[in-house]
Amino acid sequence: MLSLTDAVLACLEGPERQHISSVSVSEDNILCIIADSPAWASRLRFHNDRMLEAARQHGIHAARCRVKVNPHQA
Repeated sequence: MLSLTDAVLACLEGPERQHISSVSVSEDNILCIIADSPAWASRLRFHNDRMLEAARQHGIHAARCRVKVNPHQA
């Protein structure tokens, strides 16, 4: 999953990339992005399409993107 995380981080240009703790794909084919705070999670949601496209280019065909918060992984 590190290479998937790297692919998603590479598609972001702003400070949002510094606030992603991890990226994974759930069993129900959802791209899961873990952010370090609610404010950054909200900002990352604006990039759902871009992050899904990065995952698809990485060979992951996620149906949708979900951004969650886990401040303890920061």
